[in-house]
Amino acid sequence: MESISEIKLDLIKLITRITDVQQLNTIYQTIKSSEDRLKSMESTDDKFLSGQVDIRSGISKDQVFAEQGKQSMTFEEVQELMTDEPCEESLEELLATLD
Repeated sequence: MESISEIKLDLIKLITRITDVQQLNTIYQTIKSSEDRLKSMESTDDKFLSGQVDIRSGISKDQVFAEQGKQSMTFEEVQELMTDEPCEESLEELLATLD
């Protein structure tokens, strides 16, 4: 496999042998459009890749919550929030609606 320097040198040799202006212009436009396409691909944010984070060890859930601006809730706190709106259906009836 050729190195990048060898490829560049070969391209320079090929281009310097060309005498047709139209052919040189076509090569130039091809390289320019390829370069522009690569730049636009680099600037496009890949949503999947932007969600990647490094895996950390030795961190607690409370530290993660603090970084995210969240707070953990105890079961009692969840129950307290749920007591404001009583549920009239039994658990069996609610589970049956999932089928």
